[in-house]
Amino acid sequence: MQVAWGSEGSTFYSMRMQRMFFYFFYSFIFLINHFMSKAILIDVVNKNISYTTINDYKEIYNAIGHGCNTFDCPYQFDNGDTLYVDDEGLLHDDVHGCFMLQGWNIPCVGNAIILGTNDEGESIDCKCTIEEIQKEIKFFSKEIALAWRDAALSNGAQIIQF
Repeated sequence: MQVAWGSEGSTFYSMRMQRMFFYFFYSFIFLINHFMSKAILIDVVNKNISYTTINDYKEIYNAIGHGCNTFDCPYQFDNGDTLYVDDEGLLHDDVHGCFMLQGWNIPCVGNAIILGTNDEGESIDCKCTIEEIQKEIKFFSKEIALAWRDAALSNGAQIIQF
């Protein structure tokens, strides 16, 4: 029985299927690793810090939540991780709380994300741990966030230390 090249049962067919399998498998693994980055979510409503996954920059808006449509990166950690906050957090009517990082004297109003950053500026897995961030963060109530917002919008930013 003669088997034609490329038909089921031929050596060529089975090598081609193996290559296709490995191509799709490694492409899938590349996509998962390339686009899915481990991040830390700072939740001011629940005063909680947890891990999350960010697939692309558009998901940063959703993760920050509360109507975020522009974000800013006001702080970079020593290990290269970057803090993402709602750039218009002070302008929202529905402020839910704020937080400050130790050694940084400006409260961040609303939720935030921490992502790693590589040499090209691309987002990668964050290096910070939840335990490290818990040691550096202080959450504030909705009332303090509103007071900070009102003061910042009427008198300009003020330095606050804890």
